[in-house]
Amino acid sequence: MALVNWVGVPDPAKRSVAGLFDGLLLRRDQDPIDSVSLSPLTDDWTTGGTGAHLRPNIPLTGELWVNTRGGAENFPYGQIGNAFYIAVMIPEPEAK
Repeated sequence: MALVNWVGVPDPAKRSVAGLFDGLLLRRDQDPIDSVSLSPLTDDWTTGGTGAHLRPNIPLTGELWVNTRGGAENFPYGQIGNAFYIAVMIPEPEAK
C-alpha cells in the first residue's frame, strides 16, 4: 500500500493497518464511500484511548477523512520530503 509510510512499523501493525484498509475498500458495496477530505490536525488530537503508549511513525500534518453512509474513518497523515503518507501508530520506545 503505497499511501502508508511503513518505516518503523512492526509486522503485526502492518497486517492490522492493511486489514483496516482492505475492510474499508471491500465493504464499499454495502457501505459506499461518499467523500474523502483532508483536515488540519486539531489541538486535542490523540493517539487513542487504549492505554498503550503509541506515537506516529512520521511527523503529523493532518487527518484524512473517509466518509461513508455508515460513518467516518479518520487517518492521520504527514509529509516526508515532497510526499504525503498515512501515518501508523507505533509503540513508544521503552525508557532506558
